[in-house]
Amino acid sequence: MRAWLPLRNACAAAIVLLALGAAARGGDLEADPNALSSWQGSTNMYNSFFTILSVNANVDFAVYEPGKFTTSFPGAAPIGGSEYVYAYQIFNLTTDSSPVTALTVGLDGDEPFNTGANIGFVASTGDVSPSASYLVAPSDGSLPPTSARWAFSVLPVGKSSDVLYFTSPAVPEAEGDSATVTGSWPATEKLPSPVPEPTTVGVLALGALAVLIRKQRARQ
Repeated sequence: MRAWLPLRNACAAAIVLLALGAAARGGDLEADPNALSSWQGSTNMYNSFFTILSVNANVDFAVYEPGKFTTSFPGAAPIGGSEYVYAYQIFNLTTDSSPVTALTVGLDGDEPFNTGANIGFVASTGDVSPSASYLVAPSDGSLPPTSARWAFSVLPVGKSSDVLYFTSPAVPEAEGDSATVTGSWPATEKLPSPVPEPTTVGVLALGALAVLIRKQRARQ
């Protein structure tokens, strides 16, 4: 965690860019005071194919430090509150959209994960619960997983999902990973996910420091 703190200011601008895609309708995740303020917001996921096939949904997101998630969602304490919680909520918009069938958040494939119940949803926090929540393993069946996925029988236009989550002992990654909302046509954007490994955190911190030094020298 100490290695990640210097990145907060450097990464805030990227999170702001994600938030610019948000529409007026939103949930509690993007403004939850119990979440990490630099790692929450809302982004629009839109894509279409000649106006015939399309998906248009907002995904609110927030990352919680260990023990903070249950403050916002009493009774929900995945992994006993000992890990970071990555939370998402889908709002299927009423314009140019189709029913949503899944949200998939990509992982780099080398994040440290526990093998317990580290993915799920908080019931009654939206209109529709997922029909399945699971971590997608590599094709050879090994660990760690390559993505977290929540599938829906159908998430109709104009409806919201329950709050979806997975946990990891790792802090958020600076650039996030690709996430996909699937409807009659998929849409992909970047959403927060765990940093791959401790050494990467250090490399990112050094990179952010180098950028700041260059900016300071340019002003002189």
